[in-house]
Amino acid sequence: MNTAPSTTSAVDRAAAARRREASMARQVVLGSLRGTLPTYISFWVVMVIVLVVLTIVQARTGALEEPVFAFIGSGRWFLFVMGIIVPVAMLATHVVGGGGTRRSVVRGLWALAIASGIAFGLLALVMTIVQNALWAANDWPDVSLTGRSYVVTQPWRLALSETVCNAVYYVAGAAVGTGYYRWGGWRGTAALPLAAVPAVVAEVTLQGSSYGEPLARALGMAAFSVPVAVAGSILATALAAGLLHLIVRDIRIRALTSS
Repeated sequence: MNTAPSTTSAVDRAAAARRREASMARQVVLGSLRGTLPTYISFWVVMVIVLVVLTIVQARTGALEEPVFAFIGSGRWFLFVMGIIVPVAMLATHVVGGGGTRRSVVRGLWALAIASGIAFGLLALVMTIVQNALWAANDWPDVSLTGRSYVVTQPWRLALSETVCNAVYYVAGAAVGTGYYRWGGWRGTAALPLAAVPAVVAEVTLQGSSYGEPLARALGMAAFSVPVAVAGSILATALAAGLLHLIVRDIRIRALTSS
């Protein structure tokens, strides 16, 4: 009995399913960006305006105490909140209304997290480099770099820390949002510590934020090391990805309601 046609047909169906899955994941990304890109841009516009005004005021008063670095960390919390909002807003529309799958939702969210992490990481790096150049050109005291000279000597470390933490925070937010969607108020709140685990792992091993380094010291960790940072980045990413997958893979999606 010849089984070649049926085998070929199965392979073709599997390939077609993968292409459809990839297409639906792209729809998640593009649909989300259409709705949220203005918010992303507004966040950075406001950030730049605040930092410029603050620098001018501090330069005139001789109180150069607040660096760009002190504000860059707010980007991860912004992405955390966006991670909460985006999946809840598009789950029913994508799966029930658009014929997508839960897996394409997860893949789309991860693509958004990676893109957001890279973009925010690069913007943080550029803004910090500009600040350092401005401080040096005006011979201002480098209080902004106290304890963080790597911002100048190892810019790759800042980029790595911000990129990984921003991406992980986005997915942690998505886990929080879908967790509440799935389990409701009480059980969703009880599950919050699970979403915190990947973020804590990233902060402690990368030691890139104003609280990541002190937290690492409190836990008895040694100074920053590249192997630990790389391992922590991989572990934090895997934990966040696994948590989101577990929550969304069989989540009950409510039907769309007409207004």
